[in-house]
Amino acid sequence: MWYNDFNMNRRIFWAIVILFFALFSGTQMSYAKISTDKADVALEQYEHIINFNSDITINKDSSLNVIETIKVYANNEQINHGIYRDFPTIYKDDYGNKYKIDFTIISIKNNGQAESYEVKNISNGVRIYIGNANTIIPPGVYNYEISYNVTKELGFFEKEDVLYWNVTGNGWSFSIDTAEATVHLPDGVPFNKVSTSAYTGYKGVKGQDFYSTTTDNYIYFGTTDKLQASQGLTIAVGWPKGHVKEPTEQEKFQSILSDNIGIIVGTISLIIILLYYLITWLMFGRDPRKGAIIAEYDSPNKLSPAEVRFNFIEGYDNDTFTSAIISMAVKGCLKIDKTASHYKLIKTGKNQEKLSDEETIAHDIIFASNDEVSVGQTNFKKFKDAQLAVNKSLEKKFVGSYFVSNKKIFIAGIVLSVILFIITSIFSDTNYPIYIFMSFWLSLWSIGTFAFTYSAIIELKTGKASGIIQLIFALPFIVGEIVGISFLIYSSSIFFVLLLIVFIVINILFFKVIKRRTHIGRELEDKIEGFKMFLSVTEEDRLNFANPPEKTPELFEKFLPYALALGVGQQWSEQFSTIFNMSDENLSYHPGWYTSSHKSSFETLGDFTKTVGASLSGQISSSSHAPGSSSSGGSFSSHGGGSSGGGGGGGGGGGW
Repeated sequence: MWYNDFNMNRRIFWAIVILFFALFSGTQMSYAKISTDKADVALEQYEHIINFNSDITINKDSSLNVIETIKVYANNEQINHGIYRDFPTIYKDDYGNKYKIDFTIISIKNNGQAESYEVKNISNGVRIYIGNANTIIPPGVYNYEISYNVTKELGFFEKEDVLYWNVTGNGWSFSIDTAEATVHLPDGVPFNKVSTSAYTGYKGVKGQDFYSTTTDNYIYFGTTDKLQASQGLTIAVGWPKGHVKEPTEQEKFQSILSDNIGIIVGTISLIIILLYYLITWLMFGRDPRKGAIIAEYDSPNKLSPAEVRFNFIEGYDNDTFTSAIISMAVKGCLKIDKTASHYKLIKTGKNQEKLSDEETIAHDIIFASNDEVSVGQTNFKKFKDAQLAVNKSLEKKFVGSYFVSNKKIFIAGIVLSVILFIITSIFSDTNYPIYIFMSFWLSLWSIGTFAFTYSAIIELKTGKASGIIQLIFALPFIVGEIVGISFLIYSSSIFFVLLLIVFIVINILFFKVIKRRTHIGRELEDKIEGFKMFLSVTEEDRLNFANPPEKTPELFEKFLPYALALGVGQQWSEQFSTIFNMSDENLSYHPGWYTSSHKSSFETLGDFTKTVGASLSGQISSSSHAPGSSSSGGSFSSHGGGSSGGGGGGGGGGGW
């Protein structure tokens, strides 16, 4: 009996004990549950991505099937109707050409149910708005699922094929608690030969806050730390070649053409402009046949030095004006005085009747208010006006009768080039207005840069000190040219920039070749060539001439401006080196129209010619530019290294 009572009491005791612990544990569990729930609620009071999961299947045809599950907490801050997801579909290859991928949406769900969505194009891809614009969703947790297929996202290298994939994108305006990616490789890939890497953080950062697992069925990546807004997860998986279809070279080429219609349009445009130039040159630009060149012992048709040079180069330049100044000095109408490196022109008031028309114009403008004029920027307006007047006078006398400029044909070519280039620009990039503006600016800038640089190189080759001045003046233009070209390459493509350069070069060349000499112009050019031959021959060749004129100081001075105008001043001086010896006081040459503060400045006659021609030309050139008128103007990766934000995929998103 007592034994039964004891067992009963023992059972009651243990029942009480068990009940006590059960009640105590339940209380604790309830408290813990409440605490946890409160913590979860507190954790989700701000809008963020709780989990970003991407399931990626690599197909045999090299396309990808991707399912993104984005679990977010919405609180009607940014997320009122749903979320949006940006996805890039336009990339640039190593040459700046556009590379377009095919992006096809398979399905979009919210909490397991089909969800409405709208797709809009953005600058480099598409934006998917998930949700209904007429519906405001209540605060809470939502699971958005985006299933899509993409092509041309794999990299094909010599030893392996690679998926370099920006899982989350670095453009999210929300933080991401955890990000995961699972990659399913095609059947047959040996997983022991698969290489993996990943990167976390802001774009360009090589953060390593992740872990990965490789099994016989898939590769898994997961972050180990929270991703802040604009941070992301990027993965790279490489496997041996031969398991997915690699596009052939022909397919790659066709893909480039289809993605870059501008290449086709640009090529056609180039053919059109070349045909225009060729046809117009054949019809209007060909010179008459060149005649026999016979040595001329005097200026053809009694032309002045400036007139000779204008016809010789079919246009006007600084040396045209310089030859006119020296010609006036030789004729006794002015003196050239040099003090140190500074030049001054002094009016004599004599022999003005000997001046040619353009020399008279220049003389009257230069000495309009003073009988002594310094050659420098203080008198830039005088020299600029004089140069413009001389050019206008020469054009009136020779353009049309001796050679035809064909300006209207050239201007039509410029207009056609601009129209064709604008059409190419429209087909080359979505931001074509900027590129059209930059291209137009760069075209004009390139012409100026070419003119300054070409002139400087020519003068440096002929030993003129003014070439250094012009080269210094051209440097800001060259810098601006480099900056402009770099901008276009960075923002468009190398093809686009090369096309622009070809257009510019063709127009510059056409400007040269479209000018056509008339028959009398051709005859005059032949005579000028004969005159140049006489001025530039060596002493030995001179003996082959029939009855050449006697070499005298008067002959040297008379033809010196012509020799400088035709670029053979040094050769002309060398013909008189045995007559004039600058170191011999008795044979020394001292022209009455030139004075210098340095009596022994010249060791040879060539030194004198070089100084008068090059140095004076340099100062006259600089004097025709206003002070301060110079202008000034204002990298990618390969496989073997990556960073967060690199590769395909990417984008970002936010709430709407």
